[in-house]
Amino acid sequence: MVGGALSDDIFDCCYNGGDLIAIGGVQYVGGMVGDLEVDNCSLNNCYNIGNIKLSDTDLRVNCGGIVGRTFGSRLENCHNNSQIFIENLDYEENKIGFFTGYAYENGVKCFAENCSVLMYENLPPCGDFDGNYNDILKVTDEEDMPNILDVLGDKFKMGIYGYPILNWQVED
Repeated sequence: MVGGALSDDIFDCCYNGGDLIAIGGVQYVGGMVGDLEVDNCSLNNCYNIGNIKLSDTDLRVNCGGIVGRTFGSRLENCHNNSQIFIENLDYEENKIGFFTGYAYENGVKCFAENCSVLMYENLPPCGDFDGNYNDILKVTDEEDMPNILDVLGDKFKMGIYGYPILNWQVED
């Protein structure tokens, strides 16, 4: 999990398993990256299983299970399997989604391909997405999890708890 990235960076085969608690003056929260404020950055073969709790802020919050806010970035073969809990958010224009909070164009469209998200509650996969995210598979039932491997590709395998993990990971 990182706060930001440099131009043309590639994050590959990463995951977050820790829960996040964002209280007070927080604007950008993501399971993998809070603020990806550069063009031409890629997240490939990444996933998040850490839950996110947002609480007590009067700032505009951009929060996503993978990325909180991003410019023209590529998100490929990424999966979010976390819940987002919301308490006492006063600002009306919050952008919160299970995959991305706010993804927008900065000369280059944002792009998400072969990605998936396990849906909980009534949040959308993307709070606001300027680009193409038609290929995000929205899974609403844990029974559909085995089909996710067909979407995510060969860098993933099914873990012993029934969720996708990276091939290099070893479980107890």
